[in-house]
Amino acid sequence: MNSKWQIHRVGLLDFWYYDEEEFYFLDGRMLLRGANGSGKSVTMQSFIPLLLDGNMRPERLDPFGSRARKMENYLLEENDEREERTGYLYMEMKRAESDEFLTLGIGMRARKNKKMESWYFCLTDGRRVGKDFYLYKEGQSKIACTKLELRNRIGDGGRVMETQGEYAQCVNRLLFGFETQEEYKELLNLLIQLRTPKLSKDFKPTVINEILSSSLQTLSEDDLRPMSEAIENMDGLKTNLDTLDESIGAAGQIEKVYDQYNEIMLYDKALLFRKSVEEYDSFRKQAEQLKQEIDDCKRMREKEEKHYIELKQEQKICQAEKESLSDSDTVKLKQREVEIRSQLEELKKNITGKQQQEEEKKEKYQETEQRMKLQFQKNEMLWEEIENSLEYMEEEIEGIPFDEFIFMKKELIEQKGEQYSFQSHSELLKDYMEKVHLGKTMLEEEKGCQERYSKFLQELDTYQEEKNRAEREVFQYENQFHEVKQETIESVYHWEKENTELHLRSEILQEMAREMEKYTTETDYWDIRGLANGEFERKNQELSSEILRLSRELSDKRLEKEEIYEELEQWKDQKEPEPECSEAVEKNRRLLEEKEIPYLQLYKVIDFDSKLDESQRAYLEEALLHMGILDALIVSEEYREQVLALDAGGCDRYIFSDAAYVRNNIMDFLDVDNEDEDILLYQNVSRILTAIGWKEQGEEEINESVEKNRTWIDRKGNYGIGIIEGTITKNYTPCFIGASAREQYRIKKIQELEAESQRLEDIIQIVEEEITQLKGRKSRLETEWKSFPKEQDLKVAAKELEKKTNILEEIECKVQNQKGIVEKERKSLDAVRLRVQEVCQKCYLTPRLDVFTEAEKALAEYKEELMRVQISYGNYRNGISFVKVQKEYLEGIDADLDDIRYDLNRMIQNEREKRGSLNSVLEQIALTDYEEIRERLEHCVERLENCR
Repeated sequence: MNSKWQIHRVGLLDFWYYDEEEFYFLDGRMLLRGANGSGKSVTMQSFIPLLLDGNMRPERLDPFGSRARKMENYLLEENDEREERTGYLYMEMKRAESDEFLTLGIGMRARKNKKMESWYFCLTDGRRVGKDFYLYKEGQSKIACTKLELRNRIGDGGRVMETQGEYAQCVNRLLFGFETQEEYKELLNLLIQLRTPKLSKDFKPTVINEILSSSLQTLSEDDLRPMSEAIENMDGLKTNLDTLDESIGAAGQIEKVYDQYNEIMLYDKALLFRKSVEEYDSFRKQAEQLKQEIDDCKRMREKEEKHYIELKQEQKICQAEKESLSDSDTVKLKQREVEIRSQLEELKKNITGKQQQEEEKKEKYQETEQRMKLQFQKNEMLWEEIENSLEYMEEEIEGIPFDEFIFMKKELIEQKGEQYSFQSHSELLKDYMEKVHLGKTMLEEEKGCQERYSKFLQELDTYQEEKNRAEREVFQYENQFHEVKQETIESVYHWEKENTELHLRSEILQEMAREMEKYTTETDYWDIRGLANGEFERKNQELSSEILRLSRELSDKRLEKEEIYEELEQWKDQKEPEPECSEAVEKNRRLLEEKEIPYLQLYKVIDFDSKLDESQRAYLEEALLHMGILDALIVSEEYREQVLALDAGGCDRYIFSDAAYVRNNIMDFLDVDNEDEDILLYQNVSRILTAIGWKEQGEEEINESVEKNRTWIDRKGNYGIGIIEGTITKNYTPCFIGASAREQYRIKKIQELEAESQRLEDIIQIVEEEITQLKGRKSRLETEWKSFPKEQDLKVAAKELEKKTNILEEIECKVQNQKGIVEKERKSLDAVRLRVQEVCQKCYLTPRLDVFTEAEKALAEYKEELMRVQISYGNYRNGISFVKVQKEYLEGIDADLDDIRYDLNRMIQNEREKRGSLNSVLEQIALTDYEEIRERLEHCVERLENCR
């Protein structure tokens, strides 16, 4: 969450009586003190509320509300000698919990006798006026920047605005975040009212209450709608609850009745079940009985099949007997009898048929007469129907200018019953109906166009509302995105402030702020973070280099300590110290030991005389050391050739006891260290010591032996070996001559090495601690680098804003498309209206859809009625024709009756003749044994019939 902005300072440049002035605030507050007329009000009114919305109207500048002074008067006075003047006012804001800065300002240019120019700016990248951003050019004097110069200097780190409206929107977005500019204006109006002078004297608390109340935003219908809907929902819920309570009570009553009903139904079903069980038992018994009957029938069937076979056999026998009896003459007479009888039956049927035909014709004659009578009545009714239909048709087209009906009615009545053609009238009616239908169609098309036009207008209003809502949402998401960017910028400043290792220059922070202000969904956040990567890498490299340097130093110190430790152990293990020697010398001495050549080192067999002080001892031992005599080997003369002929690779210095004696020698200052009191050793060492001369200080002459040997030492440690003479450092500490001296030197050396080892241990510990601290700092550096504020909220806000912006663009595209559709539909509607006027004029009807609809309906009824008239008139004429046909039919029936009566008389005569023939045949049959043959034949026929 962003910490709030507070005014940190305000400034004026070349404005009013100020050349350049700044006023600092403490926690967003500042107290101005001064006498009346000293300019306190003018100073403050130059900032608040001027820098909050850029409104420079005179009444806004004067706290008393007068229009006496204009902004131009604060730049150029009446008697000002300057022709023009450019000035700036600015206000610097600071986050309460971070070092993030925001600057708002106004630039003005006043010229005599010309309108004042003004521009507005904001710095959003953290640059500060007078610190790393300047509103003037340096020269002999400070000259305020022009608008173009200011825009070039600000670059991407802010904005330069031309209009006061843009500036007010920018300030609202950066500082307050009101959804609409109207809300922001209400806040400024409240500030203006509250800055009124002597507020406590002029206004009562009630007046202040009214001012504060009036400053509150009026709730819109959109704001009140959720509340009203919630209240309506509560009322609805209360009503639903009451209804549910009543329903529960009613349901209880219904449940009680249903329980009674269910008990009754259960009782009835139980009775029905009982009855069904009884019926089942009855049907089961019947089924058993039927099964028994089926078995009986099967047995009877088997019995009848046997009887059928017997009858088939009997049929064959009777058929043969019948054929045999039929061949006799008596049978032929009988057949003649049967034939005549059959003819008589046929004649009887024909006579009966003719008689029936006669009766039918008589009935048809009567029916025809009745039909003719009915048809006369029907014709009268049809004509009455035609007259009624004509009256109905006249009523239907009342108000419709279709005059052809009058002519048709007149002709139809005058030519009653004659042939009449309705075709011409139908065609005229069809033509007029087509015109009316076309008019109705055009009016319906006009109505459809009007409805579509209204629908498209309504959709356009809906899209416009969606667009307004989407614009509000985009504005809200822009504010949210701006707040998230500000939160991210503040978090970066806070992150930098909290860091102990990774600190960024103000230029880098300002560049980050500029890049975050330009952040979009396509921006790579790591590029913004990468602005600090150079500082991180530099610091990381610095720490890594220091850690590497200290690690190398630690390694060197540890190695040095190990060497010191090894040397210390050697000194501890070594009984006496020995002068340093080369590897060749060591190799040579090992070779001597291998060849068993005895030798002694000079410094081990001599000691200082007690009369020498410490410095003299040091001079003497250092001189012997530089001369190479101190560590030289004393070898017996017998081994001279052998030691001088040793293998190559080894070298050393030898002293043989046959050296020449010198009178003034170092024997006076050195003693032979001979604890074992070896006389031979003492003699050899003594001869060697006496061979080295001693030169007293100031002694110019050298005795003959010294001159001959040319090996000498003086008190100051100067020495000579042959032609070589040398000096010593005189800073030497004796440590080899004398057993006690060597032991003290060994102990001292051990102490020095131990001290050096402890010193190195302390250094190693310090270096390790420094490395640990540096590693901790490096770890903190990496942690601080990794803790760089994340972009998740920024990315989500940018995506949401992009999503809402895309939705707004889609809706704007819909609005534009809808406007095109509305315009296209409007043109189409105008064209349809013109065609409607043209069509309606041909029908002589009012151009209204209801009129044409009623006219079309009436004409349809008229047409149907006309068809009924046409049918009725056709039926009427058919009825007249039917009467004529029936008259002709009656005449035909009279002719048919005559023919039937003639045929009937002829058939009766033929019947009398057949009866005479039948009586003759019967008399002949009576004279034969036909009865016996007939009985047997009838028996065969009967059995054959029974067998079938």
